[in-house]
Amino acid sequence: MARGKIQQKNAATGAVIVPPRVDIPALKGWGYSEGWVFFSKPPTALPAMIASCGYHRETSGAYDWHGLKRGTTEFAAIQYTLSGFGRLEHAGISRRAEPGTALLLVVPSEHRYYLPPESEGWEFLYLSLNGAELIRIWREIIARKGMLVELSPHSPPIELCADIFKKVATHQVRSPFQASSLAYGLAMALYEEVLRETAPIPAFIEKVLETMKNHLDKDLSMDELAKVSGYSRYHFFRIFKQWVGASPGEYLHKLRLEESARMLRATNLSIKEVAFKCGFNDYNYFCRSFGKFFSITAGQFRKSGMFAGSHHSIK
Repeated sequence: MARGKIQQKNAATGAVIVPPRVDIPALKGWGYSEGWVFFSKPPTALPAMIASCGYHRETSGAYDWHGLKRGTTEFAAIQYTLSGFGRLEHAGISRRAEPGTALLLVVPSEHRYYLPPESEGWEFLYLSLNGAELIRIWREIIARKGMLVELSPHSPPIELCADIFKKVATHQVRSPFQASSLAYGLAMALYEEVLRETAPIPAFIEKVLETMKNHLDKDLSMDELAKVSGYSRYHFFRIFKQWVGASPGEYLHKLRLEESARMLRATNLSIKEVAFKCGFNDYNYFCRSFGKFFSITAGQFRKSGMFAGSHHSIK
C-alpha cells in the first residue's frame, strides 16, 4: 500500500522541505508543490477520497481549465485564493477569484477558470477529491451558493484544507480509510460553514431587489440603487454582495436575462422588443449575453420550448 506523498522543494535552491506544521499564513513561506495520493483498491467503495493537493502560484496565461474538456472521470475540487486573482466563468457570468474566496468545482460541468491577462499572478491552495457522497455534497453546495464562495482563511474548511495538505506533505496519510475520513470531514465542514442558517435578509436588501424586479427596463445606476438602500455606494455594494452572493450589476443582469426568457415564452413580441423591454438597449449585446447565459440563442430558445429554470440563479 503506497502512502500519500508530496516532495516540497525550495523554489530557489531545489532543496526538499518537510515542514513540521502548516496553517494558511505559514503556507506562504513554503516552496510551491503538488502531490497525489494513491492506495490499493479498498475492499469497499468509500464515500469520499483525497486524489491530489497542491500549493501554486500561476503566472502563465496558459493556465486555463474548462470543465467539459478534462475527460469524463467525475471529481470535485476546491481552490482557495491566497493572493493575486484568477477568473471564473459560469452561467454567463464572469467573476474574479480573489483572496478569501474559494472555487468549488465538479468536473465534468460547464465552467471555466483561468489566469486573465490583467492578473500578475494567482496564488492558491487546492484539493481534488472524489467519491459519490462527496460529489453529491459539492453539487448541493454549488446549487445553493454558487461556484465561488467567500471563506475566511481561519474558517474550519480552509484550516482543514491546510491540515490535509500538511498530512500528505509529511507522509501522515497511511490508508485509504484515513484519506476518506479526512475528505469527508472537509465536506462536512464546508457544508456547515457555507449552508448553515443565517439571519433573514435585511429589509433594505429586499427593497433593492424589489426595485430591480419592477424596473428591469430602466437604466438603474449604482447610485440610484444605493439611494434606495439608504447606504453609501461603497457600503451598499459590499453589503449587497455579502447577502446576495453577486454584485448589484451581476444580479440585475441575471434578472434581466431570466425575464427575457420568460417573455420569449409568454409573449409574441419580437426578440428585439423583448430585449429593449428587459433593459438591453444594445440588441447585439443582448444576443451575446443570452447565448452565454443559457447556452442557446434567443431564437432557438423560443422554438425549443425550454424553460429558464432556477439553476441559473446566482443566489
